[in-house]
Amino acid sequence: GNSAGCVFTHPDISNTFKMCNDCQSGCGGSTDADECDVGCHMAETLSGFYNNVRDETQTDVCRGEKKRREGDECTTNPYDGMLSPVFIANIGQGGHYSRSAVFDDEVFSYVSGNGNFLDNPRGLICVDGETTPRDRIKLFDDGVGGDGSALDFVYTRGCLSICPGVLDDHGVQEECIGCGGSGERLLGILHSSIRGTVPIKKMTDKSPNIVGCASTYATSHAFFAVCPEMFPLFPKVGAWDVQAPDRCVPCRKMWDS
Repeated sequence: GNSAGCVFTHPDISNTFKMCNDCQSGCGGSTDADECDVGCHMAETLSGFYNNVRDETQTDVCRGEKKRREGDECTTNPYDGMLSPVFIANIGQGGHYSRSAVFDDEVFSYVSGNGNFLDNPRGLICVDGETTPRDRIKLFDDGVGGDGSALDFVYTRGCLSICPGVLDDHGVQEECIGCGGSGERLLGILHSSIRGTVPIKKMTDKSPNIVGCASTYATSHAFFAVCPEMFPLFPKVGAWDVQAPDRCVPCRKMWDS
């Protein structure tokens, strides 16, 4: 039960959970298995009551048995090495994938500053090597499941992938999640069969006195400018400074090329 009035304070928890006596001193023992299970796992999330929070195998102290939690199977490096500390610090309340585009056989992550679930209404994304999509994918802020730092209010899920065969089922070689929006939750998806089939040419910089872009590339149908100096606090972006015609450095670089 909850004889000692044990209460959590956490951004995603607005009510009080009863916990078992082994999770926090002062709490009376619980006889309800589900109540006990929730209490132990919430205590584990808050990390103050569990010694082995980061172990892959947790001990369910309520039932005295070893059990694996959702997310424990994901052992990829935090953010797949694609998101910098500056990115994480400036993520705000938005959500972003660790890559702007992936082939359908690649693994990636998702990071959110607001909420601990990733909605997956179109069923394009699978997790932890599963082949069937979930409607909602749980994110973590306790150092597991691909999360880089526990209790920093940044929720993460690693080990994401495009569900096997989903592009073939749709009869397409490309798909997109979040296209046409503000750039948040944006993910381009390409069929692995087209990997390496599009010639890419690196362009010569004919205006080196105009700074901001490190390099420019072109294909038969598109130009790509790599301009990290113009986005030092990405994903915070001063878009007008980049897109305004008289200040568009990427545009000038491409025209000169």
